[in-house]
Amino acid sequence: MTHKAHKIVSRKRQIYRKYKDTTHPAVIEASKAARREVKKAKKQFELKLAKILKRIGNRSSRMSGIRARVMGTLVPLQTAKESSLVIRKLKLKC
Repeated sequence: MTHKAHKIVSRKRQIYRKYKDTTHPAVIEASKAARREVKKAKKQFELKLAKILKRIGNRSSRMSGIRARVMGTLVPLQTAKESSLVIRKLKLKC
């Protein structure tokens, strides 16, 4: 999670603590902003990972080592089909 996403999520928690009501307009807006930012951070992470994998090649031993080291217990945002499309787009651009 990026620093910006972390700040927005903590702000959402502060606002919820203040109003203690999920239907309050301020809480709804903060939740939307947090959801949007976390999704954006996950997408940036997937793109960065795809760039690294493109650079080192798609050797399974290296790929699994990097995934284990970088990802930890994170769940990928994209499906396998979308990830392959991202890698293909990066190959076309570079």
